[in-house]
Amino acid sequence: MISTSASLYVSQIRFCRALAVVRSLPTESDREFQPSVADKLQFYSLYKQALVGDCMLLKPSSKNIVHYIKWKAWKKLR
Repeated sequence: MISTSASLYVSQIRFCRALAVVRSLPTESDREFQPSVADKLQFYSLYKQALVGDCMLLKPSSKNIVHYIKWKAWKKLR
């Protein structure tokens, strides 16, 4: 059985590897492969949840659609 600290270490290694993969995705100028908007939003919400934890921010105005959608995706993981 793996200890809690060893399990946390393995999780951190996996997170760092996944983050490296996501960060290595082509930029918007490279049209060969682009993750969908939904995929990017999922990556964002998982990243925020992993680094910060539950979203404790106040709900932004729905007039600022980008901030609102990001907040909503992150809040859903709570």
